[in-house]
Amino acid sequence: MKPNARPAATITLIIFAIAFPALAFEYPLSSTSIREAYFQGAHADAKLDEFLQRYTANPPMPKTGQFHISMIRMQTPYEQVVERVMQNFNYDEQSAQRDFTEKPVAFRVRVEIHTTPSYKGRPYDGVGAYLVKPSYSWTEFKLKFLQQKEIPRKDASGTEICLGGPDGCVFSGWYVDLAYDLDEVKSAPAEFKVIEPDGETVEADFDLDTLQ
Repeated sequence: MKPNARPAATITLIIFAIAFPALAFEYPLSSTSIREAYFQGAHADAKLDEFLQRYTANPPMPKTGQFHISMIRMQTPYEQVVERVMQNFNYDEQSAQRDFTEKPVAFRVRVEIHTTPSYKGRPYDGVGAYLVKPSYSWTEFKLKFLQQKEIPRKDASGTEICLGGPDGCVFSGWYVDLAYDLDEVKSAPAEFKVIEPDGETVEADFDLDTLQ
């Protein structure tokens, strides 16, 4: 049974980029941009961390509520090249050039949702590997990408996060990946809003003029 809804509490996180020049994200990516993104992703250093921070909002743990929206990340085509290189040790520049010039690319947003100590999951019922099972689906969260109006998403998928050992695991959240048509996304201020099933709201503001 779902808990009684509490009055909505709003947490707003604003990403400032005053220190960075206006770049505007690029699509389609030029071969030069793909090359630059490839080498940026291949070097794990402070500059790479700084780059990713510009695309990422990390809202704080809420004082109340069952969920923590721990990350919202804007994933422009350039950022996607960087992340692909970071995640694939054997990924080479030729593959990046092929994947990001010859194949369709969407604007993507990744959201990480984690449970808090207040979370009331369903106990193990003898079915499956969960010691604590989810009470909700990620689809019950309203995920809104706004630039004056809401941008419709092309696709969405969620992956459950499960922490535990050989005897089973405890559900602890979701990774949610959203895809948007690049023709619908502008190099302009954007807001991403997450409305949780019980009414808690988290908002993050990004200026896409400052992101590659």
